[in-house]
Amino acid sequence: FINLALPLFAFTAPLPAEEIDGLDGSSHTIWDRIVVKESKKNNAKGGMTMKQLIRKVVSKSNTSEEKEIAVSNISWGEYMLYANFLHEDDDTLLNTPVQQLLVEAISSGDIEDEDFDSSDGEDSSSPKELNESQLAEIDALKRRSFANLSVLVEDTETGEEAELAPIRLQWWKEQ
Repeated sequence: FINLALPLFAFTAPLPAEEIDGLDGSSHTIWDRIVVKESKKNNAKGGMTMKQLIRKVVSKSNTSEEKEIAVSNISWGEYMLYANFLHEDDDTLLNTPVQQLLVEAISSGDIEDEDFDSSDGEDSSSPKELNESQLAEIDALKRRSFANLSVLVEDTETGEEAELAPIRLQWWKEQ
């Protein structure tokens, strides 16, 4: 680097990235990614479903053949999309396209605590309009060709949990 305030020129080599431990002694760095690509066939059906994503993540992340792993949870930023203790048998969620789940997660975010402002006793479960930041976030998501997801997996035999390298889900785009 060069410090313009001082007559100093320093030559440094970058340090190796910190390794994060995974299952079975495997590790990854912050620069690693597991890429899952949506097929043209999935795109024609409305997009890759959560069930399909879970299957692909398990197959791409399984380090040894004899170990069985299960996805504990999948999150995108501050939104938890899937948790096995909540959604393991929820066919509606598992058969919903991931991109639709992302839009629903953004849409269901807290809208300035309007539930507590209802003084006239009306039902507060009526649909509410999205605020500007939610609309901007949905628009940015639709323009993007991918989403980076955080996935936590569990060894079904030992109960050991580990975070995988970020999953980059790439949506099918016509060339």
